Amino acid sequence: MNIQDGTWFSDNYENFKQFVCVMEAPSPCPHGWTYNSRSGYCYFVKEGLASWEENEDWCFSQGGAHLASVHSDDENNFITNLINFSEGEGYICGSDQLAWIGLYTVTNQTTWRWTDNSLFDYTAWATCKPDNAFRGANCAVIQNPQVCRNCTINVGNLRSWSDAMCYDNYKFGVCKKLP
Repeated sequence: MNIQDGTWFSDNYENFKQFVCVMEAPSPCPHGWTYNSRSGYCYFVKEGLASWEENEDWCFSQGGAHLASVHSDDENNFITNLINFSEGEGYICGSDQLAWIGLYTVTNQTTWRWTDNSLFDYTAWATCKPDNAFRGANCAVIQNPQVCRNCTINVGNLRSWSDAMCYDNYKFGVCKKLP
């Protein structure tokens, strides 16, 4: 390439020329974690049936991570798209269609908190949630927006959080930590 005008030209392969390689920047996150440049955090989707507390404990064992707090539509969509939900059948929202996040309440759903103690400044509840339908549904999950339908939620709507019993076992837990 001609440096002065940026045009390309052919040359003999035996003539050595300067070159520049483009490389992807290394991730600031540990292996297996996914970096979100907009939030500045690393995320990991843990697979395997486990309760909310078991997932939070596992996340914390990974360098002080917590189940994910969510603070914007962008972050909610990012997290939802990380989860490898199964195809599902009809509109059945089974344990493989739900992922634990770090939202919980100890006051019968009056006050919700994040496990990382960040500000509770955003929600993506499904239309009729939280509803405490089972009395003691004090933890939150992200539902597969392509399968789960409750209340008046439309399939494909990413605003699909639901309250759940903390001791229930679901397939996914989403961890979040600083790089």
